[in-house]
Amino acid sequence: MNMASYTSERIRWRLFLIFVAICLVLLVLHTTGHLSTAVGYLQIPFSAAQSWISDRIGGVESTLSIPGDVAGLQAENERLRMQIAKLERQNEELTEIYAEHSWLSSLLDYARQTPEYHRVAVDVIGWDTSNFVRRLKISKGDLDGIEPGMPVETERGLVGRVIAVSPHSAQVQLLTDADSSISARLGASRADGTVQGQLTTDLTIKWIKQDVPVSENELVMTSGLGGYLPPDLVIGRIVRVEQSASQLFQEARVRPAVDFDRLEIVLVITGFEPADLTTEDDSP
Repeated sequence: MNMASYTSERIRWRLFLIFVAICLVLLVLHTTGHLSTAVGYLQIPFSAAQSWISDRIGGVESTLSIPGDVAGLQAENERLRMQIAKLERQNEELTEIYAEHSWLSSLLDYARQTPEYHRVAVDVIGWDTSNFVRRLKISKGDLDGIEPGMPVETERGLVGRVIAVSPHSAQVQLLTDADSSISARLGASRADGTVQGQLTTDLTIKWIKQDVPVSENELVMTSGLGGYLPPDLVIGRIVRVEQSASQLFQEARVRPAVDFDRLEIVLVITGFEPADLTTEDDSP
């Protein structure tokens, strides 16, 4: 037997003896009930290693899941953004409905205060785009009983008169139209005059006698003279008086009661029979 074979044989016997010894020790520990305690001590380093490995794996998983989390957050943000946009649209619609309800309530209250005239509420559906005329288009015409000459107003005051009709719409000449001329009366002195439309936002009342006291903020209403309009429809208020000693009559600037830039719904007085517009005489 050579030296190498002898050494290998010894190693095998030693390993066998060690294995037998371990088995005997385990048998004794199991018999005496100490095996579980020994196993517990042996698990300590393995548990620590397992915890360290688990932490590292958790960190890697968290890192790998970040792109997915970002995509999820982006999707949730987009969903919330769309929901906010939807709620904003609903809020705008409710605001518009409330504004229209308030407008109609005001018109209804005004109509109840003056029941002597029958009125029809109509929508404003168009405007004349010319810089030299002031006219609008309403949503009802002769099939709805609308006729030329009928007054058009809001709860604030007179808007103008119907000047042309079609089956389903009509054209209204505003007070501010340069060709508009309305017989008017001052609220305090009851003096008569004629309100003329201008290319500006204000009106002019003419043919007021020089001896009539006219003051700023005085109410101007329709006089009803000539039968072209009902009396006492509000036109506006005096904002500036223009007098000259060389003139037989004085004039004044009138601020209309109606905001013509915000007209959406108006009232047409259909229970009033106007005189023929072609025969109206605006002389003093």
